[in-house]
Amino acid sequence: MEELEKEFKKHSSQPRWSHLFFVGKSPESVDTLHEESARYDDILHFDVIESYLNNTLKVLAVYEWVRTRCPNAFYLLKVDNDVYVNVRRVLQETKGFASLPGNIYSFYGFQESTPWVKRNKTLKQYVPCDIYPFQKFQFEYVYGFATLLTLPLIEDVHSVAMCIRGIFIDDLYLSGYIPHILGANIHNWTSLNANTVIKKLPNISWSLIENSTITPELTIDEIQRIHQEKLQSLHS
Repeated sequence: MEELEKEFKKHSSQPRWSHLFFVGKSPESVDTLHEESARYDDILHFDVIESYLNNTLKVLAVYEWVRTRCPNAFYLLKVDNDVYVNVRRVLQETKGFASLPGNIYSFYGFQESTPWVKRNKTLKQYVPCDIYPFQKFQFEYVYGFATLLTLPLIEDVHSVAMCIRGIFIDDLYLSGYIPHILGANIHNWTSLNANTVIKKLPNISWSLIENSTITPELTIDEIQRIHQEKLQSLHS
């Protein structure tokens, strides 16, 4: 996480932008997180066990914190810890969102195009029939690895989630089902689809490439190539 903190610190002078890391309980990394928290002052610890099954609870805790502590914010950009954020271009893009119909009550992200319910019990996205009985989801949703939503929507999503039965998959529940109930506008963030604004980077060690030239124009393949070259140099 320390490598990601350094990346975000580079953009700390950007207007209208601030960042925080939201972390659940993880006994294996308590000491390291406390050290990083003391050093960077940008980590919030929640009383939720850090696990895939608790993602919905963790995101709701984030929403609760944001809606009560950041009343003057307009957008929340929530990303996973393996996502690269180009802050400058995100700020540029959100200026364009302001002209979209219903922007005040909107959700942006990578939209699922084939919303079939997964019934294979070996998949972590498995949804049992007693949770959702239909074969296809009757609503649009966006993947949870990177979502942008407005503060008024955060307020209502959090309120409704306190009243109806939850789904442990946060993408479905908080980025689809509840916004659908509320009549929110769900927008397919096209540049996100093209991996130009936010890049999901599996198996990347930022500590290896932090001194390399990482620019907004680099593709995922190019960043992974730089990472692979660094790995090879370590073993040569």
